Amino acid sequence: MKLFRIYNQLLSESLEDNQKSFELNEDELLDEDYPQGFSFDELHNQKNYAAKKRYVSEHLRKLSAGTGRDVYVVDSTKVLKMAKNPKGLAQNYVEADWGLQKWYDHIVAKVFDVDESDDRYWIEMELAKKLTPTRFKQLTGYKFEDFVWYIQIYNPNYRSKIHYGYEFPEGVKERLEDDQFVMDMFSMIADFDMPAEDFRKLNSYGEVVRDGEPQVVVVDYGLNQQVLDTHYRPKKKYNY
Repeated sequence: MKLFRIYNQLLSESLEDNQKSFELNEDELLDEDYPQGFSFDELHNQKNYAAKKRYVSEHLRKLSAGTGRDVYVVDSTKVLKMAKNPKGLAQNYVEADWGLQKWYDHIVAKVFDVDESDDRYWIEMELAKKLTPTRFKQLTGYKFEDFVWYIQIYNPNYRSKIHYGYEFPEGVKERLEDDQFVMDMFSMIADFDMPAEDFRKLNSYGEVVRDGEPQVVVVDYGLNQQVLDTHYRPKKKYNY
């Protein structure tokens, strides 16, 4: 149990953007497209991070804020993720990756459009509803806590198979072993060298409707090992 507590403490250290969320009133959203007065040409002409952020803030409402990016509501279907430093640019590059969007668009919030400049200051992404633990279980059939521990402990690329003292309720581990969303998460993590620990927070997920059915998707997936080593923990390595 001591090893479990130590590992749990490590998990409490964020590998991600520490997103601060703001309330979203869906009744106030535009049906489609950007508000009048917003121009991507004007956004492009802004000279630096601060100016770009100021311009977007004047026209769009902020939905969440992180250390690398801010997320703004566009309308009832889209958000705009704006980088505010180099690590935000790097995360935009990862999420806009063509292969990731082609192979895993069924489990991630889709990227609709991308800043065509080399810097990738912004990406336009599918808007997803905020999830509660109850809603996550309603949509998936298992608790978020069990899901998080499973994708970390049993990730095929994980360095250690030690159980870390976490006890799955009876039948849950078997349920997760056969779950397609879990298997697709394992594949994405492996294919794009993503730290499994980055997917341990509920605000990394959201609810969307696909083919008329509500489902869980990943909304924050811009951290791979290269981004982590370069921008977040360049000198710190973990070997569990």
